[in-house]
Amino acid sequence: MGLTAHWLSDAFVNMSFVLDSSPFARHHTADGLLRAFQQMLSKWNTDSSRCHAVLRDNAANISKCFRIASILSLGYFAHTLQLCVCDDSLSQHAVSNIVTVSRKVVGHFKHSSSATSRLKELQVELELPHHQLIQDVSTR
Repeated sequence: MGLTAHWLSDAFVNMSFVLDSSPFARHHTADGLLRAFQQMLSKWNTDSSRCHAVLRDNAANISKCFRIASILSLGYFAHTLQLCVCDDSLSQHAVSNIVTVSRKVVGHFKHSSSATSRLKELQVELELPHHQLIQDVSTR
């Protein structure tokens, strides 16, 4: 979970600064997210009254979090656009089939340490860059 401050300078230049970034290992309930948000703010000796608007993804839990706290929050455009592109591209059978097969291949390597070791050996043997396979997880 991250907390970034955005503001305009006196010369109307967009400014931003990452205030906090930390893993969120608990359940992603609205109450849990709100507690984590408030803890991040308290590290900076501030409270939610100083938040004019919060940009967030479009998940129901984070939306509810800020609704409970009566904090104006908006889903950010890039996330909305990504959801549209993803839904549209996956509606095409060729793309959907490629993604399905790719997920199975990556899943095999994620669950087999011997397959992962062999992949690393082949990358070295063939003088290929060492790349790790990335699992496609829709919430990430």
